[in-house]
Amino acid sequence: MVVVAGGMDDDEVQGVQQGNGPAGRLNWTSAMSGFILRCFTELVGEGVKTDKGFNDVHLSKVASDLYEFTG
Repeated sequence: MVVVAGGMDDDEVQGVQQGNGPAGRLNWTSAMSGFILRCFTELVGEGVKTDKGFNDVHLSKVASDLYEFTG
């Protein structure tokens, strides 16, 4: 599930890439942090066991959702 927060400009949501070339450095934004926290909170709410951390499948899902969220 991808939730788009309102009231944020594109740079805040997408981050700002810096550096030379296409693989420049990405500046992490507060919108990204909030999105990630909401995703993990939803997973815990769904009953995912987290006593030993999140499984790779959950981390990959959150990462792909973040990629979709930021464009």
